[in-house]
Amino acid sequence: MVSQKMAQKMKKISALIVLSFLALQVVFSQSVPIKEAKMHLDNENYTAAQKTLTDYIAKNPKDIGEAYYYLGESYYIEGEKVDLAREQWNKGIALDSRSAYNRVGIGKLLLDDNKPAEAAKEFALAIRYSKESPAIYSVIGTSYLNTKNPKPDQAVIYLNKARDGDPKSSQYLVQLGDAYGAQNESGKAMTNYEFASEKDKNNPEVIVKMARIWARTTQKEQAVAKLEEAISKFPSYAPAYKDLVELYVQQGKSSKVTPLLQKYVQLAGTDLPARKRYVKYLAFQAKDYDLTIAEGNRVLQEDPSDYTMYRWLGWAYAEKKQYQEAYDALTKYLDGVNAKGGTASATEYNYYATAASNIGKQDVAVATYRRILETDSTRTDVYDLIGKLYFDSKMYTEAAASYEEKIGKGLGKAADYVTLGRSYEKLKNYTKADSAFAKVNELSPTYVYAYNMRARIALDVDSTGTLFLAKPQYEKIIELSNTDEKFKTDKTYKSYLADAYAYMGAYTFNSTQNTTEALALIDKALGIEPENTLAKYYKEQLAKAAATNTKGNRK
Repeated sequence: MVSQKMAQKMKKISALIVLSFLALQVVFSQSVPIKEAKMHLDNENYTAAQKTLTDYIAKNPKDIGEAYYYLGESYYIEGEKVDLAREQWNKGIALDSRSAYNRVGIGKLLLDDNKPAEAAKEFALAIRYSKESPAIYSVIGTSYLNTKNPKPDQAVIYLNKARDGDPKSSQYLVQLGDAYGAQNESGKAMTNYEFASEKDKNNPEVIVKMARIWARTTQKEQAVAKLEEAISKFPSYAPAYKDLVELYVQQGKSSKVTPLLQKYVQLAGTDLPARKRYVKYLAFQAKDYDLTIAEGNRVLQEDPSDYTMYRWLGWAYAEKKQYQEAYDALTKYLDGVNAKGGTASATEYNYYATAASNIGKQDVAVATYRRILETDSTRTDVYDLIGKLYFDSKMYTEAAASYEEKIGKGLGKAADYVTLGRSYEKLKNYTKADSAFAKVNELSPTYVYAYNMRARIALDVDSTGTLFLAKPQYEKIIELSNTDEKFKTDKTYKSYLADAYAYMGAYTFNSTQNTTEALALIDKALGIEPENTLAKYYKEQLAKAAATNTKGNRK
């Protein structure tokens, strides 16, 4: 018979076995949906990932684990749902203040807000609460990589700790390779990918990451081969199709793109949110503008209120030089942004200004360029865009004012003075035009075009042709022709030089009456450019002068 003491002991053991079994069930029930959700995230099927995690949380409301973290991550990756990501991570922390994963999520948002010290405090809590779990080091490391303000050096530190904590994990090696890649350490990145591949032959991500290293070099075919290998071995891995599409687009292999795009869409999801992401991908990465327009308009038929679609339609129409359509689409997009109190990117403003200027709305274009300056004061190239817009529209007064504004801010370069000089020359303000080109040659003493422009301006000022104001400029052009090889090969330079010799021939005759020497210079000009207008004119005048002198001598 079993004693009462022994019976109680056996009862306790049985209870422990039951509890252990239940604990294993909980772990299993957590890991399956999270693993499934992560697979959806890998395939960029965010809707499917969100459904998997939302369903799991609904059935297990008190189980904060990784579910809230990855649900928030699915919103964060989408790019335009950061508030939803924050909501999930805060929910996880509200349920358990010691939730390590969700602390990491909040830390990443702090990195986005450029608050690295506050982010580091959240990460430190996550490490403490997880008892230095390699998985937490991993998500901290990838947070430093995937934030709006990446810090690859920090990522390397944390991902090394993740790898050291679990040397068997191929995933940590892949992430470490990503961090080295972000540091432009391609060799170290490839080494870690190779190690990861040795540990896990069935990881398609490793092959795609290797391909991305090759894609950054001139070895594009190696990248293509790797991606084709990934698709062959792992036909359900969406990123491989996406990367291969981008390479085929770069290589002009458009006939291969469509079937890959179709497969990518099938894997990434065919619901409306997935199709919206697809339109963004078509415009932003695949650069298939015809398909962007077709798919974007289909999405708008189903959801006319989604103003973000007009962003990608505007890009596509602008790239196809359908400027009225681009203008109309981007007007709707910017109206939507303004209604939401948001800010468009400089890319949209650039496209919008280009479209506006090409349909004759110069005032809208200039106002849009000014808006870019308001949002980004470092975009000093906008002054050039405004100046060029005015110059190309033959609004020379406004063009000159724009370049004067840039120069007044201490931003002037030789190219700015060139267009400033051209603007004043068009306005027949010869004094300011000559001054601008003189500044060009001060900044760039061998720039032949500026000397030629000063010579032309002098010819315009000297309407009688007797002052020979262009002499210093043409002498400089002849001097430069002795050292600049372009005068031997460039048609325009030859024309400048022919003008110079012709002019000096006229000057020689005017100052010395030496017909032979003057004619030699003019003939030299015609030898360089037989149809040179200036040389032919001066030769004709020289012949008339010689005939007049002969008649006078006969008398």
